[in-house]
Amino acid sequence: MKKKRIVIALGHDALGTTLPEQQAAAKKTAKAIADFVKEDYQIIISHSNGPQVGMIHTAMSEFCKIYPEYTATPMSVCSAMSQGYIGYDLQNAIREELMDRGIYRTVSTILTQVIVDPYDEAFYTPTKVLGRYMDVEEASQAAMGKQALTAMILAFCDVVKAAGYQPMLYTNLNWATNYIDMARIDAAGIDVWLAQYNTQCDYKGAYTMWQYTSEAVIDGITANTADMNWCYKDYTNGSASTPTPQPEPSYDTYTVMAGDTLSGIAQKFGTTYQELAAINGIADPNVIHVGQIIKLKRDTTSTPQSGDTYTVQAGDTLSEIAAKYGTTYQELAALNGISDPNVIHVGQVLIVSQNTSSHTYYVQAGDSLWGIAQSQLGDGTRYQEIKALNRLSDDTIYPGQVLQLP
Repeated sequence: MKKKRIVIALGHDALGTTLPEQQAAAKKTAKAIADFVKEDYQIIISHSNGPQVGMIHTAMSEFCKIYPEYTATPMSVCSAMSQGYIGYDLQNAIREELMDRGIYRTVSTILTQVIVDPYDEAFYTPTKVLGRYMDVEEASQAAMGKQALTAMILAFCDVVKAAGYQPMLYTNLNWATNYIDMARIDAAGIDVWLAQYNTQCDYKGAYTMWQYTSEAVIDGITANTADMNWCYKDYTNGSASTPTPQPEPSYDTYTVMAGDTLSGIAQKFGTTYQELAAINGIADPNVIHVGQIIKLKRDTTSTPQSGDTYTVQAGDTLSEIAAKYGTTYQELAALNGISDPNVIHVGQVLIVSQNTSSHTYYVQAGDSLWGIAQSQLGDGTRYQEIKALNRLSDDTIYPGQVLQLP
């Protein structure tokens, strides 16, 4: 006679959240499962693992923060680890319960993988959060890099400006020096409020406020916990005023096609993948979907320049690409605004040679439109021609940007 078979799905309540809760829940669950085994059922058990995956991911992320020499653990690996230790607890609890009843059956744990449709619409409206959150500083340290973080800051400031307010960037000396492209912040006309607790401010760039202590002694405050600042700009006009909202920035759009990458789209429309990620709220620039609508800051229909770019392939390193094109990885990093030469992505389009022909120019760190017009056209006042030809809404340009020259 063919054995009866039953599938049991264990949800969150059947497993608990912490390790002690899970072990106690597994023992309780094992008693019910043993009842079915006693009736000669063949049992298949599937289970939830959301809280466990989140716990593992959080623990591994915190570990990497303390010990940076260890790499982060992908969510897929955290899922496999959770299957292993949930299965271990269930297997031990069930086997122990069966042996207590004089039933000697094999209990095995099997790790599984599920093929997921990458275009499942549920991905666009997630309802459950696993693992830890990262603020903008942690996220930039983990994966974003200087240019992506700066693009995010500029995109946020655009929204503030559109509401009629003057944005200000508050940061400390370390972040202004190492993690943010302050030249782009200055070019966008954003005031800087710099924190450095010292008798003098060592920041060499422009700033309008300096926070020099967080332990000021002020009458009426018992603990020395007050922040004190020097302000070098008059932000008062003598009367309160209501900001006048400005028009929302206008965007063109592009619909993602099969085979597209964000860096490829950026190259096609004369911008950067970091800028597109910031404008569109894309957390992972490597993940876009067919049919997804990508907002473009301006309508530039120029096509990618041939001969001066290279698309990163699986297994590539920046140093190998540099050797192939007779340059150095430091030069490629500077040319493409790459803060960490060890991190490049499959599908990323790299500028591999600086083409200064009469038609195109690749923006370098420290460049300005006036300076480019002066060096390339012999007349700095012709920067307006460059703006018009490239349909630039303001004077902001970025390292690695491709400009058409008249």
